[in-house]
Amino acid sequence: RSPVPVPPFEMSAYVTSTSAFTGIVDKQPCFEIVRDIGRLVVAFYREGGASPGIYLAYSDDDGETWTVEGTRTMQGSHPMLRVHPVLGTQVLIAYRSGKLYGKIKETGDAAFGTDFTLTDSASADLTSDDDGVGLTPASDTAMRWYLTVRQSSTLKTFQSWDDCRTWTEVV
Repeated sequence: RSPVPVPPFEMSAYVTSTSAFTGIVDKQPCFEIVRDIGRLVVAFYREGGASPGIYLAYSDDDGETWTVEGTRTMQGSHPMLRVHPVLGTQVLIAYRSGKLYGKIKETGDAAFGTDFTLTDSASADLTSDDDGVGLTPASDTAMRWYLTVRQSSTLKTFQSWDDCRTWTEVV
């Protein structure tokens, strides 16, 4: 039974063949899998080559085979790909040099939009001590997201009402 009460339900998938994912850094928790209109989508970090960074791969047969996009989706590492359970909006966040960057794909869009820097309510770049960042969509209402980051060795939780662009600390 899914802990998410409305579609798209949370799911798990096992990747049994990794031949499509060459250059993946095993020491990073780099796979994030979501279901997008019958298709599995994976965001992962690829190291080395001419364009290291975050890539997307798709499977239309429940993970039996994968097609990797040929171009880098965004710079950074430790991708977090989430789908809002109410709206279906996909959010991709990556960690890069102490800052957090994001991309949005609204329901019905063919691709993710352009990169943006996550900012706090004072318009300052949202920072993190490390790449241990958590992103969670709120299942009780549309538009709200929660983000957990470590700042100055303290774990802090923020919320966003504008598709993850601006964050206010929850105190």
